[in-house]
Amino acid sequence: MFDDMFKPYSKQRCGDLGTYLLECENGGADNLFSGSEHFFAIRDLDIIIPKFTSVRVNQSPIPDLHYIVTDNFELRSFGRSNYNMSLMGAAEGTYNPRTELENQLWSIHNLNIYNLPSSED
Repeated sequence: MFDDMFKPYSKQRCGDLGTYLLECENGGADNLFSGSEHFFAIRDLDIIIPKFTSVRVNQSPIPDLHYIVTDNFELRSFGRSNYNMSLMGAAEGTYNPRTELENQLWSIHNLNIYNLPSSED
């Protein structure tokens, strides 16, 4: 269903997490998650590229907060910027994803999505 494209991921509705991420990568909608538990599930898939993978936390109606994932799988912000009116950094610092993503809607980008194990394996 069209409306399901804009609901946060749930295993019951979307199935396998890796398949969902791959479908979002190849489709027309961004991935969307609610809460922090999926961040750690994605980490465990070994597809996060430290210092390249980014997380957007929806702070609507103000611009999304943008973080880069560190080598320690923490969220790093380099501070607020004005280069993009829809995307800003949080206050400069390193944040725990468990607390930053709790009760938030967020999406994750720049994953090594093609490193996912094949369902044929």
